[in-house]
Amino acid sequence: MTRPNLCRSAFYVLALLMLFCFHLTVSAQILDSLRKALNRHTKEDTTKVNLYAAVAGAYKDTSTDSMVAVAQRGLLLTDKTNFTKGRARCLASLGVAYMFKNDLERADSICNVAISLLEKTKDSAEMGPVFYYIGNIRYRQTKYKEAILYFEKSIRFAIKRGDDRAVGNSLDNIGISYLVLGNNTQALNYFLKALKIWEKLNDNSGISNSLSDMARVYVTIGNNSKAVEYLEQSIAIQKGYNDVQSIVHCYSNAASIYGALKNDSAAIAICTQAIRILDSTGQQSELTLLLIDRGMSYFEAGAYDKAFDDYKRCLEPPTNKTAPAIIAQAHIGLGEVWMAKGNVRKSIPHLEIAYAIFRENDMADQIGPAADELGNAYEKIGDYPKALKYIKIGHSIRDSLFNQKNREEQQQLQFDYELEKKQNQIELLKRDKMIVQTRSEKQRITLWGLMGGLALVAVVALQLYRGRRKEKQSKETITMQAESLKEMNKFKDKIFSVLSHDLRGPINSISTSIDLLDEDLLSPKEFAELRPEMKKQLGALTFLLDNLLKWSKTHIMGVATVKPEIIDLYRIAQQNITLLEAPAKSKKITVYNNIPVSFFAFCDLSHIDIIVRNLISNAIKFTNSNGTITLSATTEGNTAKIHITDNGIGIKPEHIKKLFLTSEHISTHGTSGETGTGLGLRLCYEFIKANNGDISITSEEKRGSTFTVILPLQQTKNNSVD
Repeated sequence: MTRPNLCRSAFYVLALLMLFCFHLTVSAQILDSLRKALNRHTKEDTTKVNLYAAVAGAYKDTSTDSMVAVAQRGLLLTDKTNFTKGRARCLASLGVAYMFKNDLERADSICNVAISLLEKTKDSAEMGPVFYYIGNIRYRQTKYKEAILYFEKSIRFAIKRGDDRAVGNSLDNIGISYLVLGNNTQALNYFLKALKIWEKLNDNSGISNSLSDMARVYVTIGNNSKAVEYLEQSIAIQKGYNDVQSIVHCYSNAASIYGALKNDSAAIAICTQAIRILDSTGQQSELTLLLIDRGMSYFEAGAYDKAFDDYKRCLEPPTNKTAPAIIAQAHIGLGEVWMAKGNVRKSIPHLEIAYAIFRENDMADQIGPAADELGNAYEKIGDYPKALKYIKIGHSIRDSLFNQKNREEQQQLQFDYELEKKQNQIELLKRDKMIVQTRSEKQRITLWGLMGGLALVAVVALQLYRGRRKEKQSKETITMQAESLKEMNKFKDKIFSVLSHDLRGPINSISTSIDLLDEDLLSPKEFAELRPEMKKQLGALTFLLDNLLKWSKTHIMGVATVKPEIIDLYRIAQQNITLLEAPAKSKKITVYNNIPVSFFAFCDLSHIDIIVRNLISNAIKFTNSNGTITLSATTEGNTAKIHITDNGIGIKPEHIKKLFLTSEHISTHGTSGETGTGLGLRLCYEFIKANNGDISITSEEKRGSTFTVILPLQQTKNNSVD
């Protein structure tokens, strides 16, 4: 039986977490010197507390039991010396020791007490490392997003004290967290940032770890040759170094990568080396992760008894003090071993335990695969009602996860929209209140004026006249603003409706392809054939989101200050033709740049870039295969005209006048089924107007269209350079 995707995709990355403990990482010689210094120092003072904390930290690579014992002695001494900062340091060492022992709840509690003490003493130098430890603890608890937040806090403190090594460690761990969350792009981004720091520091151990992390990313995205290349570099660099954590980190990566590449013998060999190292240090958390990884490799190699022993060991003291996810994984493994041996009834209790743990901890990503396993098991023993029950749960979980993701994205958009709408309503109410107060004040003035006698009648009349005129102007302003807001909200409502459709389509397509691959219904070769279409869908999403971002800035924050300058339109056109080469090639469309070389206009560089890119993209969308698009330019008086002409399907006359209206929304499918929100053209119109320009359209159905952008040739009074 094939190992379900749950094992490799959801848990194997836990073995990635490396623990550089900043000032706690020391050599054996330094440890020996610290111990001698501690023994020689007989005075019960703050210096001895600091020595206890340093010695405790120095034991991290050799004995976690010694870490606990020495840190506790330091804590006892802080009670006598009332040394708050020293107590925080000893607590930090103790917390790290319990983290290595896999007692995560106790480790988290102790480190948080250390943080509260450091906050009281305002010791920012010590806070960074403790935030780093908490990040590692949260990671082990599978709270990956929380872990990222703590690593980011650690970076801020490390930058303040100029500790590049600490920054590199946290960057690596943020990358690892993003990798677990499935964000490969962000993961690779952070690994590259860390690699630059290690190269700057000439730290071969750090370079090795970052390279192995990058190898993990490449194997995840299917670039196996690149993964092996980086992995081999990492292992070659690691040889000759004696940093336990770094070696284990590198070996853990190697084991999982070899496992993903189906090289189970290599995965087993390297896991065994790492397990021997950890057995000698007593660091149980990494041990359980490696046991899980080796167990998977044994299982896939058909060595079921050895796999069973590794999974069983994960549940025995002291390794059983581990994250719920690992306990569940061990039970999944035991269940599968029994099933592979033909004893399905013995497998079911283990699968039930794993399923219950996932449910109890609300681990939605794992509930579905576990339910599938149970459904398969119950089907094998002929318990079809239960089989159907779990199969339905599996399908339901997968659907709800996808729908939840879509809902969260749409709810965030809607929330932002509602928040802005509410703020605008508040502003209108404030203006109305001001008008009421103004009217009331005028009435009081009039009353006092009348009581003052006929001599003040003229003055009162004048005041009333001015007041009414001002009130009328205020009402007119509010009416115009209300109409503008109403128009804006109407347009936004339509945009949200369209976005929910246009985002869902590509995301559904990509998700379906990945699901087929995950469920082994799609071979790597078939997936490779789908990859160009997926890249096309991702390109469309990127383009849509880019336009949405620009549009939101113009409507929510107002059009940014225009910074016009003399722009070479030929160069701008050529850059965007190159940028859009892929979608044009996919439809065999030829794009000609007939704009004269060194043809200039006076406009904002970023605005004209967006205008030209959107108009070319729009022309590609509505041009048939083997069609042509031509860019040309002319001058007329003090204006430059850019013409984008296509021989596409054209535009209906009744639609042309509605293209740039906020209150109207025209969304037509392109010649290859492309969809759009109309944001691009609306954005073009707003940027053209902001640059004192204009746009015109001529079109004939089935013959094509020409969009003409008109811009100033030189600086105008209304468009001055900042």
